[in-house]
Amino acid sequence: MSKHQTNANPEDNQEQLNPNLGTENLETNSTHSFSRRSFLGRAGASTLVAAAASAGLPALLSEKAEGQIAESDARADRSFQLRFNAAVLERNVPIPAQNNNGDEARYPNYIGNYSQGLPHDSIGEVESAAYQALLAAVSSGKPSDFANIPLGGTVKLSDPQGGLAFDLEGTDSGQLTIPPSPALASAERAGEMVEDYWMALARDVPSRSTATSQLPRQRSLTSITWRALKGPK
Repeated sequence: MSKHQTNANPEDNQEQLNPNLGTENLETNSTHSFSRRSFLGRAGASTLVAAAASAGLPALLSEKAEGQIAESDARADRSFQLRFNAAVLERNVPIPAQNNNGDEARYPNYIGNYSQGLPHDSIGEVESAAYQALLAAVSSGKPSDFANIPLGGTVKLSDPQGGLAFDLEGTDSGQLTIPPSPALASAERAGEMVEDYWMALARDVPSRSTATSQLPRQRSLTSITWRALKGPK
C-alpha cells in the first residue's frame, strides 16, 4: 500500500481501529462515513458530466451518463446496507463453549496432544518447554511468540496462526465449535486406531480378491473394538 493510500481516509481508519465502537455507534459512524464518500463520489461524477456537456457533447450523452451513475450509486448503497446488516446478524450469533477432551491436563507429558514438529526425547515424548512455548504463542497470538517455538528439525509448523485469521464470509470461526477429539484412553480412540491399521493392511488388496482374502475374517475378530467407533464402518 502506498503512502497516499494509507493516509487517504484517516477518519475512516480511526473508526475501524476503535475497539470500543459498539454496534449502535458502528452503524452511525459507518453511515456518516459512507455518506461523505457518497457525496464526494456524486459531486465528482456530476462535475465530469458538466465538463463533458460544456465541451460540446450531445445533451443526450450527459443524461445517459448521469442515469448510469445514479444507478451505480443506488446499487452501491444497497450493497453496503446488505453487507452491514449481514455483519450485524453474524456478530449476534451466540458464542459456544469450546470444550476439550481433558488429555492436556490428564497427562503431564502431553502424550495425548498434538506435538508434531516439536522436539521429542528418545521415547517420542515432546519436550515440555517446547510444548509450553506452543501454548504461550496460541494464547498470546503474537507472531514473535510463534517464531520462538522450538522445532525438532527443519520442517516448519503448518500454518499455526490459521486459527487467528478472521472470516469475512459467513459466521466467524471463533463463533463455531466442533466436538472434542476422543480421549487417548477411550474405546472410541482405540476404534479409530484399529480402523487406521486395517486401512493400511487392506490398501493393497484388490476389491475382486476380498471374497478369498483372509483379511475380512480377521477383521471380524476386532468387532468388539469397532463397536465404539462412531464414524462410518
